Amino acid sequence: MKSIAYGFLFAPEAYLGDPFNFIDVINIIFQGLRYLPYDYKAATTINIMNGVRVTRFIPRIFGLKLLVGTLLRTIPSMISIFSFTLVIFFIFATIGVQQFRSKFASCTDTNVMNRAECIGFYWNNVGLMSPRVWMNQSLLHFDSFGAAMLSLFVCSTTDNWLNYFLHTSMDIPTTLYDNPKRNHSPWNALFFCVFIVLVTWLVMRMLVGFFIDQFGVISGSKLLTERQRLWRDMNRIIQSLTPKQTPNVPQGSIRGKCYKFVHSRKFESAMVLIILGNFVYTATQSYDAPRTRGKDSLDTIFVLIYLIEVILKLVGNEV
Repeated sequence: MKSIAYGFLFAPEAYLGDPFNFIDVINIIFQGLRYLPYDYKAATTINIMNGVRVTRFIPRIFGLKLLVGTLLRTIPSMISIFSFTLVIFFIFATIGVQQFRSKFASCTDTNVMNRAECIGFYWNNVGLMSPRVWMNQSLLHFDSFGAAMLSLFVCSTTDNWLNYFLHTSMDIPTTLYDNPKRNHSPWNALFFCVFIVLVTWLVMRMLVGFFIDQFGVISGSKLLTERQRLWRDMNRIIQSLTPKQTPNVPQGSIRGKCYKFVHSRKFESAMVLIILGNFVYTATQSYDAPRTRGKDSLDTIFVLIYLIEVILKLVGNEV
């Protein structure tokens, strides 16, 4: 229907002229492939691609479509930031290989002194006899440039980086192939702290700032002058204003007194103090604390106060 209405390809508003419609066509093709004769490998690929059908939401929600479109347009301009990030990884990977090569390895038996003694068998923590092996305790190390890049990538995510990198580097001994010693080289922590600051703090803020700046350029708000932005903001404020509704004060002596009482500053302040006291009382309770008559009475008092508040507002306010 859209192809008939807009034209399929060469019309001014062709259906395939919109990238999101092209994604819809791809989704429809893969959904149709499900009805072909079954093949395991093909079926796996088709099922994976059918997961992309969720993208059909994007062109139908204006805000999401604008966000995705802006993000795709900023990708070519963000190559410089990604290149800068890659240079940082290269520099720190090279330094890491020179500084920590073969130093993250240790013996599975922490009681031996060095690699020469890491032979034979020992009783491990679960009471089983295991061979002593000199090895890296995880896949994250700096024995090669590729392993260093992988380690820095994991470090940049801050996923358990304290145990994998910070504490491990601080326990590196002075002599190569000695077993780690706790806090023997604390200055090694500076390497990973500086890397974390540069990558997770500086680079991420550069990416966010660049995206916001490009979003302003694409939307046109970045091109406005100071007076134009002031007029736009004031116009938004004026359009958001609504007339203040005049309260309907109920007639009658009882309802009028209840209305004035529940709308007084003293009543609101008293209720704030009561709610705060109830919160403090609830926060001091524990799951294994025994119930006493005093606690039950205090809970009842709070419930009665809230019930009286509801009744006063029902009587005093105009429905």
